[in-house]
Amino acid sequence: MVARIPASRLVREIGGPLRDGAGAGAEQGDPGERLPAYRRLAEAIRSAVVDGRIPTGATLPSERSLTEVLDVSRTTVTRAYAVLVADDWAISRRGSGTVLKLPGRRPEPSGPLVPTEPSVGGSAGAPTPGDLTCAASDAPPGFAAALEAATRSLPGHLRGIGYHPLGLPELRSAIADRYRARGLPTDAENILVTPGALAAINVVARTYLDPGDRVVVESPGYPNSMAAVTASGARPIALGLGAGRWDVEELAATVRRSAPAFALLMPDFQNPTGALLGADDRRAVAEVLRAARVPAVIDETMAELVLDDIDQPPPFARFDPHTVTVGSTSKTFWGGLRVGWIRAPRSEIDRLARSMSTLFLSASLLDQLIATHLLGEIDTILPDRRRSYRSARDRLVAAVGEHLPQWRRTVPPGGLSLWCRLPEPIAPLVVAAAQARGVLIVAGHQFGVGGGLAHHVRLTYGGRADTLDAVVARVAAGYREVLDRGWVPPATLGAGAGLIA
Repeated sequence: MVARIPASRLVREIGGPLRDGAGAGAEQGDPGERLPAYRRLAEAIRSAVVDGRIPTGATLPSERSLTEVLDVSRTTVTRAYAVLVADDWAISRRGSGTVLKLPGRRPEPSGPLVPTEPSVGGSAGAPTPGDLTCAASDAPPGFAAALEAATRSLPGHLRGIGYHPLGLPELRSAIADRYRARGLPTDAENILVTPGALAAINVVARTYLDPGDRVVVESPGYPNSMAAVTASGARPIALGLGAGRWDVEELAATVRRSAPAFALLMPDFQNPTGALLGADDRRAVAEVLRAARVPAVIDETMAELVLDDIDQPPPFARFDPHTVTVGSTSKTFWGGLRVGWIRAPRSEIDRLARSMSTLFLSASLLDQLIATHLLGEIDTILPDRRRSYRSARDRLVAAVGEHLPQWRRTVPPGGLSLWCRLPEPIAPLVVAAAQARGVLIVAGHQFGVGGGLAHHVRLTYGGRADTLDAVVARVAAGYREVLDRGWVPPATLGAGAGLIA
């Protein structure tokens, strides 16, 4: 679900006041001046939905307010909304307004992303060269030494029952040490260890959500986090992340209208856009949420993956001590190491631990021992890890520039994914064409609240960097095939088309 869009924002997203040539009709080769004003307005709104600039599930502005901002007749707006409803791009709800949707679908969040199975044959668990769906990598060189050290220390723990409901004390201290090194005062008592970051988000959702609650989430955002919200019976409220930036004014309006239980945000190299929220904006976002008494739940899964020479802002919790932060070893070290955590005020840890006990009794003891050793060596491991990811990112960016120069992309300063915008709203078709050539990528609708984002795909660079050029060349071949055979108009593309889980 999305709150009502202010008329001023809608006009901004459709490119300003109505003018000749505006709207999706021009993209299809129909001169804009041949379309009446109401049709141009309807096409411009539809184009913005397909592009993801306006999320599905959003309620359009009142006819009166949009009439005033556009300086057109009330009839123009009324007929434009009627066209959207008639073409199945909106639902008219008495007393609630006109709600945007994708044709043939009710406005609802996409399902979770499920990593593909590793290829069989060759080395066990070897990554599939053509799989760019998962933002993850193989284990770093220091992992084997950490495993050996953990195995040597394991006998000293065998006399106990093996359960640590709050987490292994040594690991909780190591995580707290890392936060302090990043400039955030933290004690072991602030840490609850979980079996991964997604497990942590599920624990937070179970603790703080009741059926019917609302949660502000970024759109595009991480599908599995959205799935955790909906699995708790809550409804995601989309905060549009246009042009890789958080709109503080929109956040304030969304919070005011929806009264969410919390806001789930990823300010550090956001997945999928790679965007980084600056220090001043972190302070502004924290002030908005604090004034509305809306807790911030911050996903820091990518926070350690700084790839460029930048001044990374302090952790979000520096700006609001009530913040609940989720972290993980999966991106920094290895996805097979199922260790995550929740950093929260001490008063909340017991409550969170009680919720976790209904899902998991404890994270794996051996995994926790490995994570403890890795965190002790993080300053040695991270520089090489970052260099490897930086090289892979640069190779991917260069390959896209060479083989797909029409695609727009912003080079992310960190993280593991490249968010690309196609000139045409055909991402699901390109995904299917790439799959036919042995390449797996994810279309943008997977990352949107209710779908949309048909101009976008996400490519990841955590796997084998030496294959990226050849893999992107195959994606480009699929893209050209889609263009050559004539692509289906956007109105017939549902949110599930070409889905790869």
